Amino acid sequence: MTVKTLSGAIGACFVIAVLIFDQTMPMLLNVLIGLVCSLSIYEIFSALHLKNKYLLSIPSYFFAFLLPIIGGYETRWQFFCYIYTLITVGVVLFRNKYLKFKDVLMIYSMTVLIPFSLMTLIRLRDVGGKIGTFYVLIALGIAWLSDTSAYFGGNFLGKQRLCPEISPKKTVEGAVSGSIGCIAIMLLIGLVFENFVAKNTVRINYILYISICAIGSLIAVMGDLFFSWVKRGFKIKDFGDVIPGHGGALDRFDSVIFVAPFVYFMTKIFGILEIV
Repeated sequence: MTVKTLSGAIGACFVIAVLIFDQTMPMLLNVLIGLVCSLSIYEIFSALHLKNKYLLSIPSYFFAFLLPIIGGYETRWQFFCYIYTLITVGVVLFRNKYLKFKDVLMIYSMTVLIPFSLMTLIRLRDVGGKIGTFYVLIALGIAWLSDTSAYFGGNFLGKQRLCPEISPKKTVEGAVSGSIGCIAIMLLIGLVFENFVAKNTVRINYILYISICAIGSLIAVMGDLFFSWVKRGFKIKDFGDVIPGHGGALDRFDSVIFVAPFVYFMTKIFGILEIV
C-alpha cells in the first residue's frame, strides 16, 4: 500500500505541475497525452504477444501518439484515421495468416478508442480558455479520486462483491466509498478553486458540479471493470509495470478513458463555471 500511495502522490504532483505550466507550454499536455496513448497501445500489443508484428504495431503507436497532438484540427484527424484504417486493412489482407481476426479487431478498436477518449482532456482545456485546466482537473479528479477512495473504502469496509466474475476484489462498499470520497474531495477542490485560485472571478454551479462528480464516479467504476474484463481475457494482472503499485499506463488511465468524454459533453451542453 505504501508504494501505491507514494507513486500515486508523485503522479498527482506531476499532473498538477503540468496543469500549472499549461498556460506557458500548452503543447505539453498534448504531448503527454500522446505518450500515454502510445504507451497504452504498446501494452495492448504486449498483452496480445504481438509486439514483433511491426507492420501493425509501429503505425498504431504513431497514430496513438499523433492524434492527440493534431486532434484540434478536424480535417487532420479524419485524414490520420483514414490512413491508419488503410494500413490496418492492408496488413490484414496481405499478412492475414500471421494474425487472428479478434486480435486485429481489439488492436484497431483500442487504437481508436483510447486516443479519441483522452483527446477530450485537450478539448476540455481548450473550451475552458484560461480556466480550462480546471475542467481537465475535474475529469482526472473524478476518475482517480473515485478509484483511490474505492480502494481504501473496499479495504476497510468491503464485504459484498460487486462483480466477482470480472474483478473479485471490487466490492459494493468500495464503490459507494469511491463515490462519496470523490464528491467530498472534488467539492473541496471546487471551493478552493473558486475562492482562492480564481479569486471569485468565476462561480461554480455546484448542483451540476456535484451531479457530474456523482455520475462520473459511477462511470469510472464501469471503465475500471471494463478493462478488468479485458485483462481477464488476456489472463494478465496488469497491463504493465511502468507505475509502481499501479501497473501500466492503461491501468492508471482506464477510468479516465470513460470519464473524460462524459465531463467534456456535460461541460459543452450545460457548462459548470460562470464568469462573474
